[in-house]
Amino acid sequence: NEGDRVVVTIQIPGGDLISVKAEVKSVVKLEGQELVLHGISFDGIDFSHKRQIRAFVSARTQEFQA
Repeated sequence: NEGDRVVVTIQIPGGDLISVKAEVKSVVKLEGQELVLHGISFDGIDFSHKRQIRAFVSARTQEFQA
């Protein structure tokens, strides 16, 4: 639910396995699908992990645009 506090563990492909505290900012259930999207805000994430996440998201975004 929005506002919930969670611990998120992420294996960044080609990078680190990280666990970080976060807050759920948004929850969207796509109509006609079982898929639920969650927007989260990380707390106190290391700069090096931010860089790895950004690089992964950027690469995936370019993949989908091609």
